[in-house]
Amino acid sequence: MSTVTPPQDPQVVYVKASGNGYAVSALVAAIIGLAFGLIPILYPAALAGGIVALVLGLVGLRKANREPMAGHRKMAITAFWLGAGALALGIADIVIVQHAISQLNNSLNQIQPAN
Repeated sequence: MSTVTPPQDPQVVYVKASGNGYAVSALVAAIIGLAFGLIPILYPAALAGGIVALVLGLVGLRKANREPMAGHRKMAITAFWLGAGALALGIADIVIVQHAISQLNNSLNQIQPAN
């Protein structure tokens, strides 16, 4: 003789929605790029942060548009524009550093050696 098991209570299963790590990473890169852009001598880091933020921001925006459950669409857009700002600051820093080097070179050329 076989025994029949009584039905069990239904179990709740939680499924975590996929995130948008690209948007978060882009925002972090943009903020770091902007911070480095405030110090002219660190323009390579500002340029790198800006470029990374632009690329990851576009990838994050594309993911948010393709998969609405991923979310963070506004964060990806914000990161993109902040990355553009970091890139612009990096370019401005190049001009500032080049001008400072040029002025230093001119000043050093005007110094007469002592005889």
